[in-house]
Amino acid sequence: MSMHKEELAFVRKMREKCYSGNRVFWGNSGELGVFDPGWARAVNHDNFADLELPDRLVDIIRRRRSASVNWKDLRNAWVGGLKHISGTEGMLALHQRMIDEVGRFADRDVDLNWAIQSITTRSLIPVVISGLPARGFDRVCADQDFKLRRLLQLTPESSGLRTELKSMLIQVRSGLAVRKEIRRRLRAGSVPRGDMTDPVVEMYPTLGMDRAMDAVTTVLTAIAGPPGAAAIGTIFEYTTRPEWAQRIDAELRATDLKTILEQPRKHAPLSLMFIKEVLRLWSPPLFLTRPVRTSLTVCEHALEPGQRYTLSPYLLHHDPDSWADPEMFNPMRWDDDQHHLAATRKGAYCPFGWAPKSCIGASVGTTQQLLWLHLLSTHARLALRESRRPPLKLAAITLPMGFTGRFETRSNNAT
Repeated sequence: MSMHKEELAFVRKMREKCYSGNRVFWGNSGELGVFDPGWARAVNHDNFADLELPDRLVDIIRRRRSASVNWKDLRNAWVGGLKHISGTEGMLALHQRMIDEVGRFADRDVDLNWAIQSITTRSLIPVVISGLPARGFDRVCADQDFKLRRLLQLTPESSGLRTELKSMLIQVRSGLAVRKEIRRRLRAGSVPRGDMTDPVVEMYPTLGMDRAMDAVTTVLTAIAGPPGAAAIGTIFEYTTRPEWAQRIDAELRATDLKTILEQPRKHAPLSLMFIKEVLRLWSPPLFLTRPVRTSLTVCEHALEPGQRYTLSPYLLHHDPDSWADPEMFNPMRWDDDQHHLAATRKGAYCPFGWAPKSCIGASVGTTQQLLWLHLLSTHARLALRESRRPPLKLAAITLPMGFTGRFETRSNNAT
């Protein structure tokens, strides 16, 4: 079954132009649209190959260069830490936080777009920075909530000076909470917390406070949107496709969660195919715009620093040149289908972006979608207010319109 979607004019125009001919072209805004899988991968690689962290604020003020820190060094430190975070115990802890967060919305009708985003994001905050005092956690949550409200707007709105000043104040307070936690950990005897802030603290002598705080807040910004948008897609498809919900329920109830997390491909193959198809069709975010950092040539188009180019997981994931029946929701296309394995290899499947700026939390993000399916299969039933399937609107992300319902606790955790 394909999805009924309402597109913003920008999305429609870009899609029509892309699929009617050349997939690399100049847009009306002066940005180069790079919607060919090979070129998208190449331009991102070349543009960020030597990416370094910006100079510290104190050095900028003193008009001097900071000690050089390559982005790859920080990324590698995070990747090493994520191997522990994304392990079984870390994901069981994440699952429990998700259950606790669902409790905030239980047994009452809510806007599910907001509830799912909020639950997903707040449960991920301790993955990025744990051990915050209540006041600090509330300030980080306030910043996340402000970003989410903007993301969930179905119609883009221009914000006035008052809104921008409020946004800045909320961000400053959140940043101060992060700074205070970093300083606490720098004290002698501070024990590692097992989160993504630990590697930043370890690299502090090279980073300095400005870059350390910026690194943590950048990851906090990254979890305020895409993970929740993917969760909206996962939950929407699960609740509106009962034939798939039944199959997933049977699979995930057959064994305990710890065993599933230890061997997901063995114990949850249908659920993983379902998640991959959700990530293909929902593609959060739809478009990404990048600044040009160095002179580039993309499909005979010259780009110079100061210009920008646009990428689109959405257009790649819906391209009829790469996918059979691209608008059809069909998780079975991932069942050892050589055509789509080939599409993945050539870069037509890119739910987590492109190296070297691809999402470092891809494993956590995928596992969280599996945790959502397990939660709905065993802990909380989602009852929609309307029986009809809500239409979708493509704005900054794909959003169901009028997606309202309630989380109801399942009796005996399974019925």
